[in-house]
This record gives sequence, C-alpha cells and structure tokens, in this order.
Amino acid sequence: MCGIFAGEAAEKTLPKPVSCGSLPKVVDESSGLIKSKRYPNKDVFWTHNDSGDSSRIFAVDSTGKLLRTVNVPKAANVDWEEITMDEQGRLIVCDCGDNNRNNNNGRRPSVVLYRFPEPDAFDANEKISAPEVFHFQYPTGEGPFDAEGAFARGGSVYLFSKQVEGTSCFKLAMPEKAPSGSVAMTVACRTKSFNVVTGAALSNDGLHLALVNYLAITVIDLPEPFEKLKPGADGELPLFTYPRRSVNAFLGQTEAVAWDDEDLVLTTEGGGIFRCKK
Repeated sequence: MCGIFAGEAAEKTLPKPVSCGSLPKVVDESSGLIKSKRYPNKDVFWTHNDSGDSSRIFAVDSTGKLLRTVNVPKAANVDWEEITMDEQGRLIVCDCGDNNRNNNNGRRPSVVLYRFPEPDAFDANEKISAPEVFHFQYPTGEGPFDAEGAFARGGSVYLFSKQVEGTSCFKLAMPEKAPSGSVAMTVACRTKSFNVVTGAALSNDGLHLALVNYLAITVIDLPEPFEKLKPGADGELPLFTYPRRSVNAFLGQTEAVAWDDEDLVLTTEGGGIFRCKK
C-alpha cells in the first residue's frame, strides 16, 4: 500500500468517516455497495462478497443488519468486485477482479457484467430470474487489468483499473439487449493523480463522483451531470481536472463506496461500515 496516493489536485477536505456498524458474518469480504432505488426512503443497500463465495447478493442497512440474501441464478462469481445500478433501477454486478490466478497470471483480459431488476429487499420467498449477461474485452493494446471500481450512467458502465501508477477508466456500453458475443471497451480517461481504485460511485444527480482506495477517499465535483461531459482534444473525458474534495482515511481494506443522499457510506473487507457525512 505504500504506493497509494490521493493526488495533489484536491482543493477541499472531506470530513473524516466514522464507524456506524458492522456487516453480518456472512458478508465477510464486502467488495461492492449501492443504495437501493426501489426503496429510496428506506435504509437499504446491496452488497456482495468477492471470489470464494457463491453467486449471491445481500440487502443490508447502514448499520450492517442483514435484511435478505438473494441467490443470483445462472451467474458465476469468479471475482465479483463491484455492484452498481442504472437509472432504470437495474442492479449490475461486475465480475471484473483478478483473483482467478489460473487466468493470465491473475490479470483478466475480459470481464462479465450481470444485469437484473433490483429484488425485493424484504421478501425472502421472492424468486428472481436469470440476469442478462454482458461480456467485455479490454481495447487492443490495453490491459489486461485488475478492476474493482465501477458506476453506471447513461446506458454504460464506467470501470476503473486498479493500478499503482494511476488509473484508466473504460466505458462499457450496455444496450437494452445483451450482445451474443464479447464487446470491446473504449477508453474514457486516464490519470496519475489517483491510483489503486477499489470502489467508485456516482451521485444520483450525476454531479459527484466518489473514488476510494485503501488510504483515501476522493470526491470529484463535476460542472454538469456526468453524461453531459464532453471529451477534450485528446478524446478523453477531463474528469480529473475538476475540483476535488479528499480525505486520507485508513479504515482497513476499503473496497466499496455508495452515496446515501449527500453522505458517503463505505464498507471494508473486515466487515466495517463507515459514513462520511456532508
């Protein structure tokens, strides 16, 4: 972790996160987190474990109380590292990590995304259908990478590589019908001012992008909703040129971040839940 940095572009400081609970023992390696859209006025989040667990997600509240366990049929958990949600309220589980050590020295040349409607967080008898499955490959000459942070917006998922020297953000287009084969990602942007990205989250209004690693939390404040941003002369989005708010915070192995109105909620692989207030 000695090479992890938050960057020098931050102009303001975020509040220090405070502990607000612990995840249940069944969630022993929380690697993704997203707030429910189905229950906007209730304290409901979705999370999951990474490699080593079955293909299931968990509904919890922000103190760690387990609300429901949902098995995702016809899905494989090679290394689930992120969960996000599109504007239509569909969950997207990102199988994008590199813990499969038999695959290219642990660096996966492709990722799999599972998309399905958000389940009922309280009805244990509800059955869910098999998800839509999307396959993506890194662009020619890029990667393969370990990747752990992603968010959905405007019909695409934006995936951040977990690199010591910085991060690359890739755009993964997700049409209404999943293509039959694997589709190439495109490069959205790159930076050397934030690295080892382990989690990402975009606020509901699209104006604030949160990124976390093991030592820091950064929020990029955008001048307009993310989907309206225009590429620069180099063809990349100027994400990392905008004002930032950051705080150094070693909470353990921080793997996930989600927005809760204007607060941030974070989880660690050690079972901690933390809140970073506005």
